[in-house]
Amino acid sequence: MSIGLVNDLVVLDMSQGVAGPLSAKLLADQGAQVIKIEPPEGDYARRRGPFPHNIPHPEKSLTFAYFNTGKKGITLNIRTPQGANLLKELARRADILIEDLRPGELDALGVGYPALEEINPRLILVSVTPFGQYGPYKDFAVEDITLQAISGFLYLSGDADKPPVQVALEQAQIMGGRCAAIATMLAVMERWETGRGQHVDVSIAEAVASQPPMHIVQYAYLGVVATRGPRSPNPTDGDYLPCKDGYICITTGGGNPWEKFADFFQAPELRDPRFATREGRAQHGAEIQAILVDRLRERGKYEVFHTGMRERFVLGVVQTPEEVLACPHLNERGAFQEVAHPALGTLRYPRSGFRLDGQPAGEIRPAPLLGQHNEEVYCGWLGYPREALARWKATGII
Repeated sequence: MSIGLVNDLVVLDMSQGVAGPLSAKLLADQGAQVIKIEPPEGDYARRRGPFPHNIPHPEKSLTFAYFNTGKKGITLNIRTPQGANLLKELARRADILIEDLRPGELDALGVGYPALEEINPRLILVSVTPFGQYGPYKDFAVEDITLQAISGFLYLSGDADKPPVQVALEQAQIMGGRCAAIATMLAVMERWETGRGQHVDVSIAEAVASQPPMHIVQYAYLGVVATRGPRSPNPTDGDYLPCKDGYICITTGGGNPWEKFADFFQAPELRDPRFATREGRAQHGAEIQAILVDRLRERGKYEVFHTGMRERFVLGVVQTPEEVLACPHLNERGAFQEVAHPALGTLRYPRSGFRLDGQPAGEIRPAPLLGQHNEEVYCGWLGYPREALARWKATGII
């Protein structure tokens, strides 16, 4: 059994892709028993890359492997009468069901919240959809870029004189998944008081709209429309500059006087009175950048980072994925764990990103193979004979 704060929760994850599966994964990280319910053909994330050596394989999607760690996996076609009945049996024994079908689809299949509530009044149904269960856009299809666009997130990304730029790696879906996990635990807390479940309606677009820093509040309060960029002309206002082996971010945080920058970078030219103020540094940013680039070209980024941070400069070493995995600070904190997957082999996975006093870090279990736990769940948990599995398999129910 996993070690965690929510060991007593049984979660059915019927969602696909990123947002819903991430919310279930976050619960699994804290010890919840999560059963991934996939259609017989599998979660569509299994057909999305990246794949090792760029060779597609349903058991080797890194997207699926990451967003489904810690879960058991079964297959079930809920669009068949027998499949819908099996879902009800599972829901009767569960605390939480996470789904991402289009609004109204569960009801059309006879397994909407009213039907499930009648079976299990304590069940929390979490619907994670692009626009929520109601509203004029509720039936619209999306991609991550369209969610970023409609939420205002895209408008703030990129340079002012160029078109907006999408933030990579399905950030809208990730924001929606984290929002769903928080909402789910709030519903669990309310159930402690009331003894009853509820239907949690998560709109990914709303989750994303709450994320960009202050742009909605700024407009509501001041009527000011936040814009993209431009980057500060002052390279010490958070710019990144090349060293001999990569990049370092430079800021004027930390409280050091400007004169100390001249000493640290061994650049007496920086004592020029024109650079003494922030306004002056912005006005003559190109000259400052040329000086810094000249001094940094022979220095290693880690030497600059460690030396500078000890002297109360606020610097950021730009690390590649390989360097992040080797980072001594993250490794001392146990930020990563090696996980052996039967198809992918042993990979290092990030942990949850926080520590709870008195709670040991639980072991990350690999994502399930397609239908890996059918026998354990249907026979061991629900009590059906093995012959039923063979019959259901032959008729497309599992």
